[in-house]
Amino acid sequence: MVMSRSAVVELARDSLIPAWQSERQRLDSIDAWYRWDPEKVRVPNHADQEEKYLRDLSETPWLGLVVTTVAQQLVAELLRSAERDTKALWLPWQRNRMQSRQRAIHRAALAYGYAYTTVTPGDTGAVIRGRSARDMFAV
Repeated sequence: MVMSRSAVVELARDSLIPAWQSERQRLDSIDAWYRWDPEKVRVPNHADQEEKYLRDLSETPWLGLVVTTVAQQLVAELLRSAERDTKALWLPWQRNRMQSRQRAIHRAALAYGYAYTTVTPGDTGAVIRGRSARDMFAV
């Protein structure tokens, strides 16, 4: 069934754009913590220097450390199969230099909860590109 132009506009206006805006706001909040630019923790106006010092001391960029530590272990280095030759399957991965590019996809997936990879046809074969959840919205 083909949707009419007005139905598409209505769907975008009433559902898709608000959902995207809400998700983008959530991901921007996560991004602030991930890149270590969080909101400053508030202390009462009557807080003394020691309490302010403890607040400053307690702010540590743990999320970045967690993402980095786990992402270092997520690397596809080889493809094996006992049933078929995998050279044709592995060639697009190598041609697109995914050995080094996969880390960005893993980091985005760990930080935001998901990430995307687009695979499109190209002149010499498949073109594989990683996409952050902050750059795409899928429904």
